[in-house]
Amino acid sequence: MGTAVSKPLSAIVVGGGIGGVAAAVALEKVGAKVTVLEQASEISDVGAGVWITANGVKALEFLGAHDYVRETSNATQSQHYLGFDDGRRLIRTELGERGRRRYGAPSYLVHRADLLAALSDRLGNSPRVGSRVVSLEHTSSGATVTVESGERFSADLVIGADGLKSVVRQELFGIQVPHFSGQVAWRALVPFERIAGLGLEPDSQHCWFGDSRAVVAYPLRHDLIYNFVGFVPAHEVERESWLRSGDVDELRRSFSGACTQLNGIVNAIDEAFITGLYFREPLDKWTVKNVALLGDAAHPTLPTIGQGATMALEDAVSVAQHVSQTGRQSVSGALEDYASHRRDRTVDVLTTSRTNAEMMTLADPAAVAARDQRFRAMEASDPLGGELYGWLWSYDPVSQAV
Repeated sequence: MGTAVSKPLSAIVVGGGIGGVAAAVALEKVGAKVTVLEQASEISDVGAGVWITANGVKALEFLGAHDYVRETSNATQSQHYLGFDDGRRLIRTELGERGRRRYGAPSYLVHRADLLAALSDRLGNSPRVGSRVVSLEHTSSGATVTVESGERFSADLVIGADGLKSVVRQELFGIQVPHFSGQVAWRALVPFERIAGLGLEPDSQHCWFGDSRAVVAYPLRHDLIYNFVGFVPAHEVERESWLRSGDVDELRRSFSGACTQLNGIVNAIDEAFITGLYFREPLDKWTVKNVALLGDAAHPTLPTIGQGATMALEDAVSVAQHVSQTGRQSVSGALEDYASHRRDRTVDVLTTSRTNAEMMTLADPAAVAARDQRFRAMEASDPLGGELYGWLWSYDPVSQAV
């Protein structure tokens, strides 16, 4: 870890979500004075599940948030890829204790609100809510942001962690419309007791792949609730806007013909909401002078690899480590080094997430058969399932932060 700055740098973090709070905690850890600006009027207990794999857990350890996550979440024992209509196993990835030894840390199935609480618990000053940033300008000493109320905040550096529709990104690089993937995701949380009798392997993530559709599902909060994410073609959702839906008939139609276990999960859902799946092409540049992007503001990742939150955690560790090794006169260089250091890895994750999206929702029967055969061959050659994502989960964002 770098040496904390002798005279604390000041930092503004735009965005009070997982990436923004993680960045603030990391920057405070290396001695910076941080203000977090969040546009929402309150930080509420909302959201669904996130999977934090070993690489993200190593970042949580650095941030001091691991204990909270461990106490509130399910430690992942395995991941299963299964056939949509017959439930036949394609490949099983062993996690649990073997995974901890193999990848250097456990992994957790976490409620998003619990992850945010774990990080917020380590934050020195609470985010300033109701602070929607509307403009950004560079100054001789750093950067200044203006919020909707007209109040201005200046600091030595600004981190834009404000997500897919980042205002900071737009201020730096202009309007860039994200690409629509052509798919939407049904998301739901159901009481675990409704699916407890389905015979699902405990503390595990189950993924079913079918004709142009897929499901990822897993338990949260020590089996209090069950998280469901179902990917379907957008044309199957007949509405002008994707909002919370009390009528799940559309969902059930999209997942008709599912195997017994998946059908049981779908029938347990009585409320769901829909989100469109968007992505951006990788940016060549994440920084301008003393301003840098982080997380989805820099590299929005499709949820088909389960790394959106974890990449933000890795970014937070890295940017803090780079900043800790500099002074006020070289902040811009430190931010450029951070972006350069993180670019290749995040491009690999972005590319894999898009490849996975295609793989999970194949429509051609021959392509489906080839995919399934490939997975079975991989399991035969590597029963612990490390071939798929060993490169991703084994990474240590702390020791390799700079």
